[in-house]
Amino acid sequence: MDSNERSDGRNDFRGESVALADRLKRFRDLIDRYDVEIVKLLNLRTQAALELGQLKEEAGLETYQPNREKVVLEQVRNANNGPLNNDAVTRLFERIIDENRNLEEFEKKRFNAAYQNGAICRIDKRIFQLLIRRLIQVLSRSLKELALWDSGLLVALLLWRREPNGQRD
Repeated sequence: MDSNERSDGRNDFRGESVALADRLKRFRDLIDRYDVEIVKLLNLRTQAALELGQLKEEAGLETYQPNREKVVLEQVRNANNGPLNNDAVTRLFERIIDENRNLEEFEKKRFNAAYQNGAICRIDKRIFQLLIRRLIQVLSRSLKELALWDSGLLVALLLWRREPNGQRD
């Protein structure tokens, strides 16, 4: 009698079904883990892209640079070893880049709206640099001086807020 044959002569494929179900589950679990990793990597990439966009804006550079996009697409196509073809990889990365660009625009609009409503203020770059330089100097000195200066910095930062009419105290 065949191992799949029941005593009444009919075939019993339950054993094969269980094995197939186990294999399907293993592959689905593997794909689920890959999906989680892909999302983590996409978020890391997006965060880096947002920070890059902020740096470019602060430096007065154009945030959209089509030549750089071409380089990125060429790099991912060159890194592709399949089974996805290069057209598929290109489409995926074009979409990723578009979503990053959309998020960057959204963040800019949100920041500008908060600034217009007085919820945040843009600190003058020179003042910020002076504060950072002073903080570095203090950190390099004794903890005693740090404690004294730190309380003064806290008071200064608390007093330096933006009034609704655009003036600082």
